[in-house]
This record gives sequence, structure tokens and C-alpha cells, in this order.
Amino acid sequence: MSMKHPATALLLAGIATLAAGYGVHRWLNSQPGEPQPTGQVHHKPVAQLPLFSLPDLEGRTRFSNEWLGKVLVINFWATWCPPCRREIPLFIALQQGRGSSGLQFVGIAIDSPEPVKEFAKSIAINYPVLIGETDAIALSESLGNRFSSLPFTIVFDRAGKPIYTKAGEIDRQTLEEQIAPLL
Repeated sequence: MSMKHPATALLLAGIATLAAGYGVHRWLNSQPGEPQPTGQVHHKPVAQLPLFSLPDLEGRTRFSNEWLGKVLVINFWATWCPPCRREIPLFIALQQGRGSSGLQFVGIAIDSPEPVKEFAKSIAINYPVLIGETDAIALSESLGNRFSSLPFTIVFDRAGKPIYTKAGEIDRQTLEEQIAPLL
């Protein structure tokens, strides 16, 4: 292109850059045939709940397969994460109200044991909390957390099939819409 029309060249370069950026954005955030609302990851990188083990707040090793047969909601969180702390009372309430129907929450803390124990006690968390520390980041990524964000929530049906994932804070209506048909 000649230098006679530098404004045209800049305009074309800008359009090409925008188009490329949009294409990359669509590729990173979509699955064929599924809309991609902001903050949700709809691809399911695993077909089944993977077997993993982590210690709970008492130091006992807990295995993921102990919750098969229940509607399982796994939430990755940390005590230093404000949105994580805001959504935990919702999980406590749903565990209390629907646990007898087969709903099971499990928190996996990307944090050190002591602050997690203190926080869990202060708000009376009524579901298992596992200590994953930073090692659990890889587990969250294998479950669909492409950007290692917190909080990160994934819902599994009773057979261990992943049904829904959410990167970022989840609200009550969205969570209830996902779990109600499974109970």
C-alpha cells in the first residue's frame, strides 16, 4: 500500500485487529451451538467427576467418589476472596434446606488451613470443606476453570456428570435453576 493514504491504511489495520480480536474472543468463549453468557464456562472438559482426594478441616482425607449418588456442587474459593465469602451463606442455606433431598455442597479452599478453619467456624459452614491450597488450582482448571478464577462452581448430577459451571459469583436463582431439576 502506498503512503499516499496513511489514514486508510490505519483504518484497515484497525478493522483487521478488531476482527481478529473478536474472532479470538468468540473462539475462547464459545461452544458450537451454545450461547456464552459472561462469566459462564459451558464447555465440559471432563465427562465425569474425576477421582481426587484432599484433606478436610480435621485433616482426614476425603475422596470425591464418596459423594456419587448425590447432586454435587463443588465450589472453589478462598478466604481472601470477597465474592467467595458473599456466596457461602447461600450454600449453607441450600445445604440446610435441600441436603435431605440429595444435594451436597463441597468447598475446596485455595488457601492455607488456619484461615479456612477460622472462617468456616465463624459462619458455621455445614458442608465439607477441603483444603486444596494452591495445588487445587490445577483441579479447578481440569473441571473447566480456564482462567483460574475464584470463586468457581461446578454442578454434577447424581451420576457424576458435570452439568453446569460458573466462573465468578453465583446468585441464588441461577444455582436453584441448575440444581432443582436434578433433585
